[in-house]
Amino acid sequence: MSTVTLVVHNQRANAFELARDDPGIGVVILTGEGTEAFSSGGDQRIRGDDGYIGDDEVAEQGVGRLDVGAALDGLQGPAPAPDRFEPNDDAGAEAATVYHGMSATATLDWWDDPNDVYRIHLAKGQRLSVVVHAGPKNVDPTLVLWKPGLDALADARSDLRARRSIHGPGVPERIRFKAPRSAWYYLQVKLARPGFGPYRIHLAF
Repeated sequence: MSTVTLVVHNQRANAFELARDDPGIGVVILTGEGTEAFSSGGDQRIRGDDGYIGDDEVAEQGVGRLDVGAALDGLQGPAPAPDRFEPNDDAGAEAATVYHGMSATATLDWWDDPNDVYRIHLAKGQRLSVVVHAGPKNVDPTLVLWKPGLDALADARSDLRARRSIHGPGVPERIRFKAPRSAWYYLQVKLARPGFGPYRIHLAF
């Protein structure tokens, strides 16, 4: 009976992807050799305590145990700077509370971290000024300031939106707002389209 190694697993996955992308293929039939069983399962000779471990070529494809040190060494260019506000991906308890004006650099990632949310307390009549500058061209953030009463982005409605700023890539996003009452407000920085990278935010209030 045949065993499945990581190499076989990757070859099979690649074959299915080629078939998927070929408009001339409508059906794929996977068969095995032998008369007793299709496969005996994973090859136990390469199984370690943490699972199946591949050689360097296989490990680079994301299968098997990840060597974090080797992965960082293999990066092209410097590692991204840590985002000190994370996790701040939602309103409520997950937001990053800002107690005074600030200028800082943060990051967004369409696939993993498309939203950053900042919690700001404004007194009645207090003015808020927000400016966001994107770094590389593949980062296109937008701004939304939410009124009090929003507990989660999933519950966002247009009547809870106080201000928003939406421009094309490379144009700074700006919001100016005067609070009608004393309360906590949520500022959402979100990506308008796929991309990832840093942005610079300036808050004054």
